[in-house]
Amino acid sequence: MTEKIENHADELSFLIIGACLHPEEKVRKLLTIELEDWIETLQPNYTYDKIQSFLDSQNGTPLEPFTLSTSDRIILTYFIRAAFSKKINCTRILVKSADQFSDGILLITKKLNFKYNENFVHGSKLNFYGNLWSFNARIAPKDQFPGLSEYSLKPARISFLDECLEVRLPWKGIEDYVYLSGFEKETILPGISHEQLIEKTFFLSDNSQITQHGFEIEIIEEEISFRTTNPESMIRLMARISRGETLLVNQEGSSINVHVKLELPEEDSSTDLPTKFIAKKNPIPWLGANCPVINPKLSKKSRDILTDYLLPYESWISS
Repeated sequence: MTEKIENHADELSFLIIGACLHPEEKVRKLLTIELEDWIETLQPNYTYDKIQSFLDSQNGTPLEPFTLSTSDRIILTYFIRAAFSKKINCTRILVKSADQFSDGILLITKKLNFKYNENFVHGSKLNFYGNLWSFNARIAPKDQFPGLSEYSLKPARISFLDECLEVRLPWKGIEDYVYLSGFEKETILPGISHEQLIEKTFFLSDNSQITQHGFEIEIIEEEISFRTTNPESMIRLMARISRGETLLVNQEGSSINVHVKLELPEEDSSTDLPTKFIAKKNPIPWLGANCPVINPKLSKKSRDILTDYLLPYESWISS
């Protein structure tokens, strides 16, 4: 199950996650109404009860049982109804069992035919090709999910050092993000590459690499340090700060990029900077409409809720 998720705004998955897993009941109800109303506009081929009955009948194989929790079934029911609707017309969905001791994988077709991947010798193997919609119940949260704000997406800081200005951005460890990972250990924040940081860190105003302006980039444990290297580069940075410019960190392979608004630090102290984490693609790939599809037209209230709960997509910021 190694399909690469394309960079597109998967607003459907965000809405389903919010409707099913947000910790506040009133928020879940609001998002559920919006989700169900939108699914009806897609002309779904199957009722909610029909999909629930289908999922209840799935038990896997004798060697690899297939199980789903109550919340898994609710998430998957909405997902299937949207996917196999007349307007979206997806053909297949791949689902991994919630069983922690099984590699059970179920392929569901739009006719509600199904087939299991058999991992034993001479077993029947599924062919994973194309942009598959997918749900990994093994690592999906159960009942409630606190949102991405709980996962240490911390703001950058700026400070005066002895002879330089330094901006530090926490890029916290992969381990904390493992259960938000995809089928093959994709992560929200991949391991930091020094070379990619040099190529992919810009000033937004002119799209120029910061290293072209006398800055040094260093990886220090789980943080990225951006430092001026001489008086001239410090003067240039001060000028950009006075203009309220923004630093863009766009790590290759990450589901997100980071916008850091530059401000002067307090004397003799480190100052937090306004920092926006923005989704380039779905940062929660245990649920993914893995190709560009019709997306729900979210109300402003729902979009604001999902921005705070998960992350905003780039298109939400610019619209």
